[in-house]
Amino acid sequence: MTDHWAGIAGIIVAIQGVLALLLAPYIKARIESKHKVLELELQRREKEIDRHFADQERRRREHSKKKHEITAHLYSYLWNLTINQHADRVYIIQPHPVPDKQYISVSFEVVRDGISQQRNHFQFHKSSYWTEVIDLWKKNDFLKFHFENNGLQQNEKPVVKKIWTEAMRRGCISVAFYRLLDVNNSWIGVLAVEHLIDRQQIHTANYRNDIATYGELVADILPEYEPSDMFNTEIS
Repeated sequence: MTDHWAGIAGIIVAIQGVLALLLAPYIKARIESKHKVLELELQRREKEIDRHFADQERRRREHSKKKHEITAHLYSYLWNLTINQHADRVYIIQPHPVPDKQYISVSFEVVRDGISQQRNHFQFHKSSYWTEVIDLWKKNDFLKFHFENNGLQQNEKPVVKKIWTEAMRRGCISVAFYRLLDVNNSWIGVLAVEHLIDRQQIHTANYRNDIATYGELVADILPEYEPSDMFNTEIS
């Protein structure tokens, strides 16, 4: 009886050995196939990651190029207006952050040779302090102030006095503002033109039209104001 079971066990062992020999290549092939699938998946993911970073770098470069092009156009418009109107300063005041518009700052500025830049002195001014002036900018597409003998009439409104005070601080005798609107007719700032001396006699006949023309060009491409860390100081 023992020999009988021993024989059966031997047969089973033999069958297992045969099955092992037969199945080993299959099992090995399955394992290698799974490894290959895993390697291909890893390669695919690596390529996707590479494409993702390549796309990000491409978009970054395109954004940087577009930003530089826009900045170049903006400055060219300001310089052309400065030359055409014999102005001493031409600059853009923008509200920020959008849409809260808590502050107003000068974002772009050009000046004639020998004239001091004022951009750094007009950063992060609280909109609440300039509410009346901002309302005036919003309601009028064009405003021009000329201060005779560097003074004001007794009956001048407080809002004009505020503009006069700022104009005197900047050393100008006249200033014009053109309202800037985006495609949705939302107020996005003003284009300002300053004269430090009385140049009334050499202003061109199309003074307002010239400023409006460049104002429309500026409004079409003006990006949102992006404060620099060096100006991160609140001013009333």
